[in-house]
Amino acid sequence: MWIDDDRLTQEDFGIGTYPKKCPICGKDSIHLLMYRHSEMSTNGACWIWCSSCEKYSHINVTIPDWWDNYDRLGSDKLFASPEHNIDDERENIDKWVNKLINEKVDTPKEEPKSINEDKTLYVIKINTQKILTEEKAELAAQLCRCDKEQAINMIENHGFELYPMPAADISLVKKELEFKKFDFTVSPEYKW
Repeated sequence: MWIDDDRLTQEDFGIGTYPKKCPICGKDSIHLLMYRHSEMSTNGACWIWCSSCEKYSHINVTIPDWWDNYDRLGSDKLFASPEHNIDDERENIDKWVNKLINEKVDTPKEEPKSINEDKTLYVIKINTQKILTEEKAELAAQLCRCDKEQAINMIENHGFELYPMPAADISLVKKELEFKKFDFTVSPEYKW
């Protein structure tokens, strides 16, 4: 019977050869499969499982740029537990993963020459914080697209993540947030 075990989430999946040694049973039977939800996204799922002791972990991850989905299993055939079908494909999956790891190139990404050439969509997360001025409340309402009370409540209790936007727009929003002294983070979300 397959059992979900968080000890497998410590797997460093960018190096080595599969199958790897299981940290639980000690056998060379750890396998890995990742699945990118869409070509434009870095979001995806990861399965790490041991075909010997039947322990597994299914987690959400940021998919590395070098990863290509294993095309013999589409999203309609992927389930949390590997027993349903991915363990049956483990040898082919290992070959696929090893091929991707061996072919990955750690070359630095070419930076865009200008902000208008940057094809990354960015997300701004306004971190949880107190809104003490009317100016901050007005900007929060504008960015959150709701009334001031709702915006203040969201930011003070949970923070708020703005919709993805291109670099040119992000720079304008960042300047405004910095000017109003908001605490925020910016992260790349998608390439297009």
